Amino acid sequence: MKGQMNDRSFGCFHASLAACCTPALRTSDTGRESLPKCLHDHSALLKVGISVAAIYYRYAKQAVAAGIEPPVKAPMEGCARALQFVRSKATEWNFDKNRTGAAGGSAGACSSLWLAFHDDLADTKRKYPIARESTWLPGASVRAPQTLLDLHR
Repeated sequence: MKGQMNDRSFGCFHASLAACCTPALRTSDTGRESLPKCLHDHSALLKVGISVAAIYYRYAKQAVAAGIEPPVKAPMEGCARALQFVRSKATEWNFDKNRTGAAGGSAGACSSLWLAFHDDLADTKRKYPIARESTWLPGASVRAPQTLLDLHR
């Protein structure tokens, strides 16, 4: 397991033990779990050669306190940045960044769908290499997605 906390945008990464470059699955966690428990039980995915990255993100209430408008911008863009960071580590962590999907429940499902359907946020003109990584996802598997993003209604 590799891990790093940075502005609640990345949690940890569990690499499959496969000898070749594996697909990866990004999961979203609301942050209620501590880092050592961040992946729950993904042993079945790891056994079949799918690496797993856990993403933590800022809550909308934290965005409100920081004056970010709309508040949902903070968790969504944080998940996009975390995906770019994870993809930037593809060679080092031995996974195929072009076969990276997303999964999550509730708000994690919402961010997974947002990334899957949103325009790619990669900025190929930036000097910062992580910003040049794609945020596009070829697929998402979600459960009970939060679909209302307007917190004022």
